[in-house]
Amino acid sequence: MNGISISLVQLLFKGVPEGFLMTLSFHLFTNTKIEWKKLTGLAFINIIITYIIRFLPINIGVNTILSLLALIISFNITYKAQLDVVVRSIITAFAVMTMVVISETINYLLLHLWFGRDKTYELLGGTSELVKSLATVPSTLLLAAFIFLAYGVMKHFENRKATHGKPQ
Repeated sequence: MNGISISLVQLLFKGVPEGFLMTLSFHLFTNTKIEWKKLTGLAFINIIITYIIRFLPINIGVNTILSLLALIISFNITYKAQLDVVVRSIITAFAVMTMVVISETINYLLLHLWFGRDKTYELLGGTSELVKSLATVPSTLLLAAFIFLAYGVMKHFENRKATHGKPQ
């Protein structure tokens, strides 16, 4: 495996939850009605494409951009999106990418604070795929929290606009 490829254990513990979260975030942030069959189908397509992309001989970060690009395209094709939804899905991709970076950074810093530098490197870079996967679960939970928090804030401002008109 190359530097960014992942095992099936990591796919199950990290890839599947994050794939569903990213797909759900596209629905939430574009105000697209959630149709669970479509959401599940898109999530599995996203997970499979992301898994395959990680085996390409590319640098870390490029895989995230390619995965989000694939999700943007598949989401917009699935929902035959109008231009405003296409634009919101592109903005969503950047927002989600930022949330992923922040959640991964916080997870790393927390591990570093709790276990120290050497143990953190051992947890994240060791040979046990299960340990690596479990060490990154907090970043997935943080990502979920960021997505739902951002959605709550977005809904709050939308409701405020509807109640009081456009904020000045």
